[in-house]
Amino acid sequence: MALVATVKKAQANVTQAFLDLESRAYWAAVMWDTSDSLSSDMRTSLTSGLNGACSEPAWRLARAFLVGSFAPGTERWLANGFDLNDENASRIIGAASISQVLMWKNVTSLKEALREGVGEDTVLWVWNSLQDTISIFRKSIRPLLGMCEKQIHFLSQTNRLCWFEITLRYCVGIMVLLDALEVAKRSDLLEQVLEVRNEVEHDSFAVLKFGIDNVYRIPTRGDIHDSEVASLIRRKPMEIPFVVLYAFPQHVVTLAQLVSKAIVQRCHEKKLERSVVAHLASILVDSLDLLPCNSKEIGSARRQLQILVETMARKL
Repeated sequence: MALVATVKKAQANVTQAFLDLESRAYWAAVMWDTSDSLSSDMRTSLTSGLNGACSEPAWRLARAFLVGSFAPGTERWLANGFDLNDENASRIIGAASISQVLMWKNVTSLKEALREGVGEDTVLWVWNSLQDTISIFRKSIRPLLGMCEKQIHFLSQTNRLCWFEITLRYCVGIMVLLDALEVAKRSDLLEQVLEVRNEVEHDSFAVLKFGIDNVYRIPTRGDIHDSEVASLIRRKPMEIPFVVLYAFPQHVVTLAQLVSKAIVQRCHEKKLERSVVAHLASILVDSLDLLPCNSKEIGSARRQLQILVETMARKL
């Protein structure tokens, strides 16, 4: 009886704030796990592999929110227009984050299917799930992010940074997908996403350039009455480029490496002029130059990109 009373008392002390924090901690762990799997050839450890993107409650709940709750509202927004203030921008970016993580999960499942040589029926099943997720993003999320982009300078710097992060992650997910299909020599699947490929290759350079040119301003301390102390610390606000402030520099490295392959391919096809190649390469080099210099991975990526740029310049 004492044990039952203790359990009931513990349950009674669970507040909504605790449940909200528990949910945030869980989703943070799932996002980290999915991100780690996307950038490597490892399976996810917190959710299952090939079936996880479709069958587990967490992912079913994410899709249900996007399709059943968020999408109907966006249709009215796109048809009738709406006031794009910071509150609405936050709702759009939040939904985009859910859609992006769901897409990443599907990409990791497809990578696993291609890597482990499962039956073609399973590959196509995962592929159809991924196609569905990309379609949700392009139809419901991407137009709204485009509206945010048009009004980006009228949004708070927090929302501008969040817009940059979500757009970058979407581009990373698609570019990783395209690279996995090329490695697996699945030209049949690549042909189905040619339009998406062209969009994301252009968006990748645009978002990297945005992250280089836009800064997050961190204000200094408030007024200080001691004039001598104030003279020491009164200075301009710290201005940190979004690329530097982004918490996962490896995503920037991955995106730069993958889109550099796209430049090489366009050069082989004679679709780019020398000046265009130089401009695109400078965006990639500048984005990597802003990242921490003490990382061996980033340093190696810089050297490889520089060699690639020099090689392309000689061939053009």
